[in-house]
Amino acid sequence: TYHGRIFVNGTEVGTMGPYVPYEFEITRQLRAEENEVAVLLADLLPEPRGAGRHEIELGHTAGWEAYGGIIRDVSIERRPSAFIRNIRFSYDLAADYTAAKCRVRAFLSSLDERRGRLRAILMRGEAEIATGDLDVAMSAGESESEIRFDVPNPALWSPGEPNLYQLRVTLTADGISDVWECRTGFRSIVTGGGEFILNGRPLTLAGVCRHDMWHDQGFTLTADQMRRDMEMIKA
Repeated sequence: TYHGRIFVNGTEVGTMGPYVPYEFEITRQLRAEENEVAVLLADLLPEPRGAGRHEIELGHTAGWEAYGGIIRDVSIERRPSAFIRNIRFSYDLAADYTAAKCRVRAFLSSLDERRGRLRAILMRGEAEIATGDLDVAMSAGESESEIRFDVPNPALWSPGEPNLYQLRVTLTADGISDVWECRTGFRSIVTGGGEFILNGRPLTLAGVCRHDMWHDQGFTLTADQMRRDMEMIKA
């Protein structure tokens, strides 16, 4: 919050805007000895040459304090030479919700051209619900591949019954293995006649405004404080 520039050993590797996570490839900037990661922030005034002006205008409002600074964890991840950058899980539900046609799009990164194999597994608890496999040809740099499978009788998600699945995607290539996991669910939400329709039933939404901050510490909430906020909203 609100504008940042990232440096590794004195070399700028990218910029950041407010409220969302960022990743930067820093392999070429690293040394075999001690390394320095630096973040230059503009949170109340832009940089002398104007960088960050629009981002700061987004945050300065009479609605809340103009908190700034580094508000989330910073980490360095060591990844194999071919890995899964991200996953997009999407699906089409049957009209009667008795089946789902699923697509798992894998966003891959590789140092060079190579062949590999993707495997997607959808779990519910300890039960394996569906799987899909795909041979992939990765180019040097970034590439995409998609796995498809069907799920019969998916357990639908709703606030009252938050049914969730575990999606696990594995990439293997030339002795390298990388895994990407997340929780996910199935639901249909549409609008019609002035109503929100969730899984075929009208849904009433009660408005709650939460800015993920506490008055005495800004945006740096603990997991316990976030949980307490959610419990109060749910109550």
